Amino acid sequence: MPNSFNELPKITFRKFRLSTFLFTNNDLIRTRVSQAVTILDSMINKKTYSQLSPTGSREEKELYVVDPSIIKKKESDIGALLNSDKFLVLLYGGPADHLITAQSVRHVVNSEIEPDELASIIGDLAGIKNMDRAPRLSQREKEILQYYGRGYTLKAIGYELGISPKSAETYKSRACRKLGLTGRAAVLKFIDPSVARQNTLH
Repeated sequence: MPNSFNELPKITFRKFRLSTFLFTNNDLIRTRVSQAVTILDSMINKKTYSQLSPTGSREEKELYVVDPSIIKKKESDIGALLNSDKFLVLLYGGPADHLITAQSVRHVVNSEIEPDELASIIGDLAGIKNMDRAPRLSQREKEILQYYGRGYTLKAIGYELGISPKSAETYKSRACRKLGLTGRAAVLKFIDPSVARQNTLH
């Protein structure tokens, strides 16, 4: 069984630094949250949010993304987290039921939400002002990234999808530009964050 706790890369803003912690055993949720953090980080770095504040210091903020389906198994571990208004908690995944009334819960989303929408929600919860909406990928762009990240050439992608290699390149470049991704390794890490975790274990 995979580890239910993950700390995702920090995102640095002008006035604060955001740490995101994830509690889930669901690989799809883990992937989508990791993608959302990557998208949000890309959005921030395109703006002036990442500039250091005049005081030279940043407040540390923490957001906890909790999959309700693991609460019963980990109740003793995260009970204190849910029952304190000092924390920011986003419930993401299975039915939230009575958990929506917990003191620390600020937002509830189901497992069907796309990473771009989730990125915007995380930005809102973190308190980012005047933030642009997250870039949205078309279905074709998503398909292209899945193939490209797993090593397919543009010619092979075109063959699989019935489009020209030039069209495949256009979709790939547009998707990477929206997400701030450079190179095949970055695309693979985005579509399958478990690869990055496996690399850190070796």
